[in-house]
Amino acid sequence: MVVAVNVKKAAGWTAMAFLVWFVVAQPSGAAGTVHGMGNMMQNAAEGMSTFITSMF
Repeated sequence: MVVAVNVKKAAGWTAMAFLVWFVVAQPSGAAGTVHGMGNMMQNAAEGMSTFITSMF
């Protein structure tokens, strides 16, 4: 009997396992990654705000 594996589901579980491992193995590194992503989103929002404001 052949079992079909849903690649999207397998990739999701693999990513979740890696995320849990990363947080457990290197909590400060995980926190730094989250902080960096937050800064990146803040900079993008500020840039969009500046662009929209300059149009009016």
